[in-house]
Amino acid sequence: MKRVTRIRVGVVAGACALVASGLLPAPAFAGPQVLALPLLAPSDPPCTAPSATSSPTATSSATATATTSPSPSGGGGLPIPLPLPGGGSPSPSATPTATTSPTATSSPGPACVRLTLSVRPKDIVPTQTSTAVVTGSSNSTVDLYAYSRPSTTYTKVRSGTTDPNGRISWDLKPGTNTRLYAHYASGSGTTGPSDSPSTVLTVHTSLSLSAYRDGVRKYHFQGTNLPRRAGQLITLYRYASGPNLDQYCVPTAESDTTVKTDGACKAIITSQAKTGANNTWRIDRTFTGDGRFYFVVRTSDNLNNGRGHSNQRLTIIH
Repeated sequence: MKRVTRIRVGVVAGACALVASGLLPAPAFAGPQVLALPLLAPSDPPCTAPSATSSPTATSSATATATTSPSPSGGGGLPIPLPLPGGGSPSPSATPTATTSPTATSSPGPACVRLTLSVRPKDIVPTQTSTAVVTGSSNSTVDLYAYSRPSTTYTKVRSGTTDPNGRISWDLKPGTNTRLYAHYASGSGTTGPSDSPSTVLTVHTSLSLSAYRDGVRKYHFQGTNLPRRAGQLITLYRYASGPNLDQYCVPTAESDTTVKTDGACKAIITSQAKTGANNTWRIDRTFTGDGRFYFVVRTSDNLNNGRGHSNQRLTIIH
């Protein structure tokens, strides 16, 4: 055994000498190969608050390594250089190593669904109810923020938890035009990228109309407005048809959101008045002829409320 060992050592020493003298070429060595173990991406945060998240991005950089027998270490997730067999001893050379750098992005995240908000109906009067419907992530706490004119400051008006389908609704009955939006309650503030777009609920002025006979062709018309507001302009109309607009006709229903087209049945301005300090109005009118006509009062829109109308009232003039 000792003799065989000396022969093998001699052969190796001779080969090294021939390589050193240039008579034999050096064996090719491709250099250590790197096996990069991927890092796990951070898990999605729960749908509590939209915030900036960090996602690793792999970049390549060249570094010189002079190790001949790297041994694996217990680092979690770091690339482990594993030299592949190629003969000879590795010399210092530039080898690519994978590095990760976090990239910050701001988004609600896959677990957070952006909120949506709808109100039905979108046009109401002060005594009417509208329903606000919010959809988003399931089992999440949602706040409803709103302001009603003349205010322009949002305040929290409703709060609740969405059902397993991500839905929640509230009934609203404001007295003036109202703007609303929905917000996840777990956020650090009152606004965020996952908030719903704001929507407007238009509250139209509600008017009443009654008529009384004071004498021959003498009548007074009166009513109230809601919301109660002094100084609001009220216009009384009489519906009539014919070449002289003195014939009876039946108008279509009043609308605050569409343009009325009654054909030959025309709405003629009869008189105007303003609401008083007690939020009532009154118009005294003496007519020149007899007949029966439908009457209605209307008011235009303003900053606080949409335009409004009263009931149509059939009155016999005699």
